Amino acid sequence: TDVGLAPSTRYYYMIASVDQSGNEGPRSAAAFASTNPPQLSGWPLELVDPSANSPAVGDIDAYGANEVVVGNDRLYAWRSDGNEVVDGDQQAVTWGVISPQGDDFIGPAALADLDGTPGFEIAAAAYTSKQVFCFDGDGTVMPGWPRPTVDVVRAGVVVGDIDGDDEPDARCCNMDGET
Repeated sequence: TDVGLAPSTRYYYMIASVDQSGNEGPRSAAAFASTNPPQLSGWPLELVDPSANSPAVGDIDAYGANEVVVGNDRLYAWRSDGNEVVDGDQQAVTWGVISPQGDDFIGPAALADLDGTPGFEIAAAAYTSKQVFCFDGDGTVMPGWPRPTVDVVRAGVVVGDIDGDDEPDARCCNMDGET
């Protein structure tokens, strides 16, 4: 294992065997490996549960910079430097929970302008509590939400003008294939 290597750099290696007398055999053909880019300050952040959930990136607080939103046991949101957007659950031991509402956001959230004000809102489905939420960027649940689902939702929520009325619609499919 090499240590202290520069980030984002390609290194070339050749291998040769050495016998007990210290005689070096012929070298192999060159092989290469690359190091990863450097980590951003404040990252990576660890989630409570293992997750295959894709994060969503967008400006949810209307301050002009993108935030990272991802579901897990709760819905999480962090600023680009890794700081939480709000302490939505009022618990010092958690980092990034945007709201205490909803259980197990295992599908990706969608970011969209749902109310015509600056900053994206967050649409996400809670698996265990069988609810679809729309949150403001500060973690406040929007009026009329959450809405119950008949069955659990593992998929992500999508947002768009589905019915042609020039208003955004949030949709998801539950385990029975119902939207």
